[in-house]
Amino acid sequence: MKLLKKYIGDLFLTTRFYLVVVAIIFFFIASFFIPTITELPKIFLQVFLILVLFDYLFLFFFSNTPTARRIIADRLSNGDENKVELRIRNQYFFPVKIEIIDELPEQLQVRDWKKTLHFNAKEQKKLIYSLYPKQRGEYHFGNINLFVSSLLGLLIRRVTIDAEKNVA
Repeated sequence: MKLLKKYIGDLFLTTRFYLVVVAIIFFFIASFFIPTITELPKIFLQVFLILVLFDYLFLFFFSNTPTARRIIADRLSNGDENKVELRIRNQYFFPVKIEIIDELPEQLQVRDWKKTLHFNAKEQKKLIYSLYPKQRGEYHFGNINLFVSSLLGLLIRRVTIDAEKNVA
């Protein structure tokens, strides 16, 4: 079951995937009315399936997953600007697009924080943002979620970095 979650549970389909599927269906319907293009939809479907397979193999098997690390002060200052630094490294040998979702403490009431960055092969980037806490107490950060897609953009792989192991 763990193997199934690892290779399928973290897999998502993109809008581009669905658009291509709809286009292929349209070609199959059109080939019913235009007999001269009967083989074209079959070729499109085979090429599409091969591209999906390549995208899956690139995202899950050919390299290590991207890494991220959150760097933040031990104590946050109320009402002041507190800098949070995320260091994200692309471990793939090809360029990727990574959507970063940092799970912020619930006291901050920020539920829509996400950033999208483009990485070259083996590139590392720093992402710095500010928090302004308004109440006293302990602030517990959640996980860092990375949604990685290759240049094909047909599939997305989710990589979850555990917050407990990754605070510096």
